[in-house]
Amino acid sequence: MDILFNIGQAFVMGLIAFTITRWGYVKQIKILYLQGRLNRLQFLIGLIGMTIVVGLFNTMIATMMDSVVILIAYWGVRILSFLGHSVLLSFYFVLYARRFQDFSFHGVLGILWCIFIAFTYPYLPIKSTSAAFAVLIWIVNLILLVIPGSSKPNKYGLPAIWPQKRVARPQRARVASPLNHEQQR
Repeated sequence: MDILFNIGQAFVMGLIAFTITRWGYVKQIKILYLQGRLNRLQFLIGLIGMTIVVGLFNTMIATMMDSVVILIAYWGVRILSFLGHSVLLSFYFVLYARRFQDFSFHGVLGILWCIFIAFTYPYLPIKSTSAAFAVLIWIVNLILLVIPGSSKPNKYGLPAIWPQKRVARPQRARVASPLNHEQQR
């Protein structure tokens, strides 16, 4: 019965996160667009940034849980945690969907991967499954970081080439400055 609860929780969290990304698309918030591609450097920066944000959020939730005295406060913190993780999951949707699209795969694979990560989150206190899930997540992230995406345009857009490669600027010929009046005499 516990596994059904976790599947349902991950599914509801995924629906909320997808609703947030859809809202971002309608409101034209570019950071929530699922369209487009991410190269390896952009994915790495996003992954590090999201890891830091999630770590800070989890620390805040743990601190709040330590301060809970009454039952209503406990459920308030649990609901805050659930909604906060749903918002953070929407950013993971964008991160993984765009990276999978860089390989010419559909972004739904990235979204499903994020839902799997959300499903494994309740099992973190169990050491045996925690290690297995952590290894699997690290392997997939390493694969996404090591393998370059397609260098040609695909149906998801042009290749992400940020940061721009520096091109040597041609040297300009120096123009002789006009002599001032004292030098002309």
